[in-house]
Amino acid sequence: MLHRTQRLGLCFLLSACVLLGCGESGPPMGRVSGRVTYKDQPVPKATISFIPQVEGARPAIGITDEAGNYQLTTTNPHDGALVGEHLVAIVAKAPYDGPIPPGAGAAMLEELESQGKPLIPERYFSSATSGLTASVKAGSNTFDFPLTDAP
Repeated sequence: MLHRTQRLGLCFLLSACVLLGCGESGPPMGRVSGRVTYKDQPVPKATISFIPQVEGARPAIGITDEAGNYQLTTTNPHDGALVGEHLVAIVAKAPYDGPIPPGAGAAMLEELESQGKPLIPERYFSSATSGLTASVKAGSNTFDFPLTDAP
């Protein structure tokens, strides 16, 4: 049989769990998806990064499909991005089409892939120069990025 103080303590603990949400841990997240286009055409196989404006916070990353659609991942697949302000970078390059040295290993092949021709203006490759931002809210968020040649 529980004493009165034990019952009060148990009641307080259960109330705290209900109010604070026992099952949730980690920072607040918002699911993020959208579409990347350049000159009104989808940009396939682009890497899109949301860089949170909180020091030490983990960025969210996604890769566009053939229609230019993406979903962001921070820790778990399609979990989105941290709630808050983000700078955005988008990188899209054609596959490397130069000669591949005989005996090239995986690391060299990966390096060669990064040397493909840019498919979008290179200013979008860096969050510092892209001019792209996003304000992620709790719940579902959609951010479309219609890229242009104009600065």
